[in-house]
Amino acid sequence: MSASDLEQETAGFVIGQDAYKDADLKRSNPNPEAFLELSSQRLYGLWRRDFKRFFAGIRPYLRHSDMRFLQHFLPGQPLEENGHLSTGVISAFTFEPGNSRVVAGLDLEWSDVFLRETQSGATQGSAFLVETRPAGKHYDFEVESAAIAPFVQVDWLMTARLTLSSGLRAEYVRYDYDNRMRDGNTRDDGTPCGFGGCLYTRPSDRMDEFTNLAPKFAASCSLAANAALYASLARGFRAPQVTELYRLQSGQQVADLDSERLDSFELGLRVLRKSWSVDTSIFAMDKRDSVFRDADGFNVSGARSRHRGAEFAFDWRFRERWRLEIAATYARHEYDFDRVAARGETFESGRDVDTAPRWLANVELFFYPSDSVSASLQWTTIGAYYLDAENRFDYPGHDIASLHASIDLSGGFALAARLNNIADTDIADRADYAFGNYRYFPGRGRELFMELTYSPQTPKR
Repeated sequence: MSASDLEQETAGFVIGQDAYKDADLKRSNPNPEAFLELSSQRLYGLWRRDFKRFFAGIRPYLRHSDMRFLQHFLPGQPLEENGHLSTGVISAFTFEPGNSRVVAGLDLEWSDVFLRETQSGATQGSAFLVETRPAGKHYDFEVESAAIAPFVQVDWLMTARLTLSSGLRAEYVRYDYDNRMRDGNTRDDGTPCGFGGCLYTRPSDRMDEFTNLAPKFAASCSLAANAALYASLARGFRAPQVTELYRLQSGQQVADLDSERLDSFELGLRVLRKSWSVDTSIFAMDKRDSVFRDADGFNVSGARSRHRGAEFAFDWRFRERWRLEIAATYARHEYDFDRVAARGETFESGRDVDTAPRWLANVELFFYPSDSVSASLQWTTIGAYYLDAENRFDYPGHDIASLHASIDLSGGFALAARLNNIADTDIADRADYAFGNYRYFPGRGRELFMELTYSPQTPKR
């Protein structure tokens, strides 16, 4: 069983180009009224049996959560309350007939979800904002959902060097939506808003179903004793989210959305040696039917993007007590459709996806002066990325270095220390451009964490 409780005083964006570098701004909170309260619990178990040529594993679970937070980033600052109760089971059964391995299973889940949004006071701003974002209740709905997903994967040892794999996952999701307010885009008392209606639209009760198939094909070929070439072709999917279907705006009465899907291909080489290993690959992915807001402010499917890149991972123990790890990726993430969207933003094929850096890398040097002491120096880099779909504004990226050390003490105790952002570099954890302004969540500067842990030791027999 695991449980958590969070009470957070949320900080808002700092506004203005390079505002995250300003010593005063980056430590300020433009929205001291903002908050988030979250409580969650999870109970889960595991039953498994291991037979000679058969293995069974069943994992039942029960989850619950409640959250309240102020949407300080919206005009009117409405309060959102949401939560869910869900239960399910994840099962997998493994067989090994002959030179093959079969894994089959069934995932089941039932959920009861609710969402409410309420604005306590009048919106400040233009006459349009005041009229279309009224005080009172905006949304109040519940959704009961059920999902069933059988899957199977088969691995064949074709020769001593060649292994082929094939798999298929099918998923059926059903949403039963119950609007607990008046349908339409009126105020909560039924009176209309000016300027064509209130922003918040509540569709009528309805039921939505989504069925998806995700096939996968893979192959691995040994080139030598410790080297292998591998390839895979797979499809992933995501059914529309509850908020995309039922939290509508701008007078949209129905969101007729499709499941998002992603087709990917990967080709790689893996080499394992006594003191080092390397894994490098190239990949290509095409995403289809992503959800976005069109020029009318409606939630619609049809966004497309393509992703091409390479990944590299290297692990080298060059001395008995020294080790070097490198992980890096370079990729182009580009839009693959042309459309004018909400607030006049234009998507155009060939432009970079906003907030998607091309370069990501991490280098870490480890030192083990003894069996009970370890230390590491880490360097992380995030490349430049655009802040908008039209690629007019960008964030230059950043580099930070950090230190980590730990020591095992007697009696099951351990002491660890982390010194993050050694150089106290000005960074942004999040950057975007919206409503005519650069906006940033400033990253934390130099900071030290100390941690003392205790692990009960098993008595020796």
